[in-house]
Amino acid sequence: MMWRTTFRFVPEQLKSRAYLFPSSLSPEILEGLLGSVGGVMAFLTLHEMLPLVFDYSGQKQAVKAVFFGMAFMSASLYFLELSLPKDMSL
Repeated sequence: MMWRTTFRFVPEQLKSRAYLFPSSLSPEILEGLLGSVGGVMAFLTLHEMLPLVFDYSGQKQAVKAVFFGMAFMSASLYFLELSLPKDMSL
């Protein structure tokens, strides 16, 4: 049950820092904090859901699905960056 607390706590920590210290929150720090929140969410999702998927579809199918899902998301971010104007680049 600790993962539920983590999902709630990390975004609240980010909001409180932005509210209490707005001048010290540069875009680089904000990107790092949001990236760490995304990493925690991705890790906890895999940690909680992957064993269940192994039970239902088997290990080989689950690993293929995770690999193709991550490859698809990486490709979509790559093509999004290519399609954005240079002043809006990621």
